[in-house]
Amino acid sequence: MTPLVQELIEIYPGAEIDIAIASTLAVDIFQLMTAIQTIYTVPERFLRGPVRTIAAVLRFRRVLYDLVIDGDPCSQNGRLLARLANARYSLGYASPMKSGHLTHAVGSEGAPLHRGKAAVFLLRRGLGHEPHTKEYLLPRINLTDAERQRGMRTLENIVGPISKIWSEPIVGVYADIGGHSGFGSEWWGRFLSMLEAGLSGYRFIEIIPETAESTVGWRYPVFYTSRFRRMAEVLSNLAICVSADCGVMQLSHACGTPTVGLFSVTNPEEWGLYGGKSEVVATSHKTPEEVAWRVLALPIWSRTYMRLAFP
Repeated sequence: MTPLVQELIEIYPGAEIDIAIASTLAVDIFQLMTAIQTIYTVPERFLRGPVRTIAAVLRFRRVLYDLVIDGDPCSQNGRLLARLANARYSLGYASPMKSGHLTHAVGSEGAPLHRGKAAVFLLRRGLGHEPHTKEYLLPRINLTDAERQRGMRTLENIVGPISKIWSEPIVGVYADIGGHSGFGSEWWGRFLSMLEAGLSGYRFIEIIPETAESTVGWRYPVFYTSRFRRMAEVLSNLAICVSADCGVMQLSHACGTPTVGLFSVTNPEEWGLYGGKSEVVATSHKTPEEVAWRVLALPIWSRTYMRLAFP
């Protein structure tokens, strides 16, 4: 949602924006976007949390909105919330997957498949603008200078003193195993062995998951946190992050860190990384060594030293 919020702020600099969202991390994500006034947390499935859903609806119905936007081209929950809002104008996609009247329904013809771009396309088309005349804004999480400095100190506690100009660049690895990724410990071991062989002058750390256990046999120093913004602080100071398709990958990209996303099942055209210095590598039907060679061939590595020398 952050590209849509940024677009709204650009078009309406004085706007006050409320958000209804299922993610419990929304406060951490949007807390430094001063246009955000209220965040209503609703269950992802309304029937599983009817009390929370009704409470949120009653709260946001007290506000008279100029515009409500249902930016998801697929979610019927978003359409229901848009219809329940007390708004002069309502904007959303007209598609077979959506039902319910809006004052302004936009066809999905020509819309980008990527979810982050699709909401911005909707807004531009709804306002009568040509959607593709300018670049789509990147997903973003704002961090303060103090947060970034704290992330640098955390990295130094893990790997030792870091010189911004001459230090070996630090690569963070999030080695997701199981789940939808299809990667296992053996896969990651072979992939990382090839990656290490192709890189000299780089240091690695592993970002470990909620289990607080290494998924690659403790081959690198590790970083663990259960706190969202502390994770962002550290990710923002990495030279490069290599991650399976997951929330850590998306957060790294939103921090502005060059990120390599490894996609095995999820469609990267819908959920991948776009713009900036990030790259996507498809892994289906490829050996770990083949994937590593594709990663090593990316132009992202040649920009690493420049990024550290001139932050």
